Amino acid sequence: MMAALLVVMCHSICHVLHIACCIVKLNRDFAWSPTDNMISYWTCEEGDMPARVTLIDVPSRVTLCTKNLFGVADCKLHWQKSGQYLCVKVDRYKSKKEEKEKEMIKYAVRTV
Repeated sequence: MMAALLVVMCHSICHVLHIACCIVKLNRDFAWSPTDNMISYWTCEEGDMPARVTLIDVPSRVTLCTKNLFGVADCKLHWQKSGQYLCVKVDRYKSKKEEKEKEMIKYAVRTV
């Protein structure tokens, strides 16, 4: 599978915000924070590497938080309207028969 490239543009001048972009291998989905300059994304499992949900700061590209997930079939990322919480809906494989079970994980991004 090819690596996914996430490019952030500055809307006022239509240029790439940073020339040194982050290359995210096996990027599946991402979501912007509605209030802060943060992006959350998840990558799928590959070999011995677990699936991972990552929260990065933009434009510094500093990783703020990372969570490893195992047995993941799919994830959906949802931000709370005020950007205080990130909800990750995880579909996991129950067994080798490809049955799925759902799990909701809530992360507090910032404290009030």
